[in-house]
Amino acid sequence: MLCDCPGLVFPSFSSSRYDMIASGVLPIDRMTEHRKAVQVVPNRVPRQVIEDVYNITLPKPKPYELQSRPPFASERLRAYCASRGYVASSGLPDETRAARQILKDYLDGKVPHYQMPPGMSEEADSGRISRTQLV
Repeated sequence: MLCDCPGLVFPSFSSSRYDMIASGVLPIDRMTEHRKAVQVVPNRVPRQVIEDVYNITLPKPKPYELQSRPPFASERLRAYCASRGYVASSGLPDETRAARQILKDYLDGKVPHYQMPPGMSEEADSGRISRTQLV
């Protein structure tokens, strides 16, 4: 089942500011806390899809961490900066530039993703399509 909602969708009060940035409701270029905003993407997109789309290798979780956890924003931003050569004038990775690009790619559909409608679990739909089959 595919649900589409044309036109305006008003933000709900249950959404965080970072969810609204990742959903395109608030402008990306005005965000101030880039790590929290970009963390929404790995929470919604599997690690393997991120690695395949950007041709990067994300650090694996430590042995004492949950192995299925999504990558942290800092891990993803550093890997992206290293692969693209994004360096700030201080010599550190330019995470702000990387976060803006990652969020724009997410909104433009370059990173395949989907969300289940409210009230449905991913387990109920897992037999129909895998996230890697999305194009």
